[in-house]
Amino acid sequence: MGFLVNPYRFALVGWNFSDDDMEESWTLGNNTITSNKMNCNGRAFTSTVWYGSIDPLGSTASDTAWVLWTTINFSVIDKGSVGGNAQLVCLSDQSATSQSTNQDGIGIRAGYDFGADAKKWYARGVNGEPFEGGTGFDTAVLETGVDYYLQMIRLTSTTSNCAIYSDFTRDTLVEAETPTISSSTVNLRYIKMANLIGFNAGADMDSTVNGVRFANAVTEAP
Repeated sequence: MGFLVNPYRFALVGWNFSDDDMEESWTLGNNTITSNKMNCNGRAFTSTVWYGSIDPLGSTASDTAWVLWTTINFSVIDKGSVGGNAQLVCLSDQSATSQSTNQDGIGIRAGYDFGADAKKWYARGVNGEPFEGGTGFDTAVLETGVDYYLQMIRLTSTTSNCAIYSDFTRDTLVEAETPTISSSTVNLRYIKMANLIGFNAGADMDSTVNGVRFANAVTEAP
């Protein structure tokens, strides 16, 4: 039997930040976001009830070019009574906000919007707005027990690409969307994971995020 190679463990070549190991992850529950690796390459993870964030550079990212990778796997996705529950991975200008608070950022959301019967993926760029709604993915399904390999790229000051892949190396594209963003969406610096559960009785979403990579001032993965 040959050796099993962990695809998440590789040298930090070309990436400005990497969480370095798939076994060290962020856990997103309804009321908790925690990390079993509180410090990644010298960057501390901060968490509260509604969000968790890490500052990958110690300064703001480029306003025209960067790449963010994450992997997310949901163990529970339950609409509850009215929907409106979602989880978010993004690059934001603020650490201390939930996704329902005004901020700048670019990211991918998963879950139900209020009144929606179908769970979906959404790509979203915000400029002084909440991370709600967004451009819906049409073919990428949202299910439990599946590793979803996300890629968010800022291509210019006003264009971005948010994509879901079926493999860690991002060779097999499932679907990509290009959410509208403003040139005033600037000063992004926090890789953030956030919940939106609100007052929705019975809603439940639980997931694990790992394989986080960030590269600044590039429009392709290193």
